[in-house]
Amino acid sequence: RFNIKTDEVHGYFEGLPIPAAGCLAATYVLCGVSVPQFVLVVCMIGVGILMVSEVKYPDFKGKSEIHINKLSYVLTAIFVIACLVYDWHTWAVMIFAGYVMFGLINGALNIVRK
Repeated sequence: RFNIKTDEVHGYFEGLPIPAAGCLAATYVLCGVSVPQFVLVVCMIGVGILMVSEVKYPDFKGKSEIHINKLSYVLTAIFVIACLVYDWHTWAVMIFAGYVMFGLINGALNIVRK
C-alpha cells in the first residue's frame, strides 16, 4: 500500500507501518510479557486493523503534513510511563506501543479539534 497508494511523499504513513507492527509483536515475545491470551488476541487483531486503517502515523523523515497535537506527546508519555511503572520489563514493548498509541491519540485529538 505504501508504494501503490500515491506518487508523492506526504511525510506520514497511512495506517500502522508493517515494521512497527512486527516489532511490537516481536518485542512482546522477547520481553516475556505475560498478559491473558484473550487480551493478546484482541491487541493483535487491533494492530492488524490499524495496519489497513487511515490513521496517520509520522514517518520521521522530516516535515510532516499531519497536524501533530502537542497534547498527543503528553498523553502518550503518560501511557508509556504508567506501563513502565506497572512493569519495567516492558520497556522494549512500550517503545512500539507508544508509537501505536501516539497515532491513535493524535488522530482522535485532531478529530475533536475540527
